[in-house]
Amino acid sequence: MKNLLNIILKLALTVFISAIAISATAQLPELGLPSSISGASTTARFFGGASYASSFDYDQKIDIDVKIQVESGQLNTMGNLYVFILWDNQYFIRVESGGYEIWDVTLANLKAAFPAVTLQASHTINIVDDVAFSPAGVSDTTLGIYLAYDSVAEEGEIYYSGAPSKYQF
Repeated sequence: MKNLLNIILKLALTVFISAIAISATAQLPELGLPSSISGASTTARFFGGASYASSFDYDQKIDIDVKIQVESGQLNTMGNLYVFILWDNQYFIRVESGGYEIWDVTLANLKAAFPAVTLQASHTINIVDDVAFSPAGVSDTTLGIYLAYDSVAEEGEIYYSGAPSKYQF
């Protein structure tokens, strides 16, 4: 009986430790096709996720977070972070105030969500926090969120997520 109790306690402890490890390692899904505007290869990585799902019920409140990991050679340089949303074939760009403006997808009208930042190994950006999209009028649609950044270390180059983080409402 004592051996059985020890086995059960060890099993319970193993399950508990495994659950903590899985929770601690949970991260945002990685977005594919990291690219640069010049077509040069990049080691930059982009991530995005909404409450760890991609489709949501009508009144479900969600969080959307994204993350940019910059190339190691650009650490501690000045740069800009960009966030774009594709909704119903229209692009919106996040501006410094935190709001969004319609964007015509030209470099001339590119505005940074976070201008003149010192680039760190990664930057996590909260897009929305505890918002139910359908009651706010966003339903029966898909949102695609793209990320980008630039650095003074590579003047004129922009690194971006070639694939969006997608959400179905």
